[in-house]
Amino acid sequence: MPENINPKLSDESKPFQERLDDVRTIVEENLRYTKSLYDANAGQEKVARGDFEEMLAENLELTKKIYKVTTKIHRHLFWQQIFGLIKIIIIVGSLAWGVYLAYPMLDSAIQTYQNLINLTGTKLPSGDQNLLQQLEGKLKQ
Repeated sequence: MPENINPKLSDESKPFQERLDDVRTIVEENLRYTKSLYDANAGQEKVARGDFEEMLAENLELTKKIYKVTTKIHRHLFWQQIFGLIKIIIIVGSLAWGVYLAYPMLDSAIQTYQNLINLTGTKLPSGDQNLLQQLEGKLKQ
């Protein structure tokens, strides 16, 4: 039974969710093992002390390995949350900085657009001037 447990969690070929499922199966196996110990001893008045101590020692060893794996999973989740927050801060900060830097260009483009709208809303003076000359004059102002 203990040969199946990898306390280092170094198998990077599996996704994190599969490794977490492996830990869950180990915990369930440990619980079944403990329950079988309890059920086996429920009907007996006396159990051989050496056999019981051996089973308890094995159970303790499995529990320590499970604790190590669980600690590594908690550490992994903690750093995953920290770096997720850092990613969000970088993305939002980049967008805000881009808007801050692009605002003067957008402002001048909006002003030019409003000038064009105001120009087309006025009546053209009668004379020899055409529309392009009027637009040039307004844009140079």
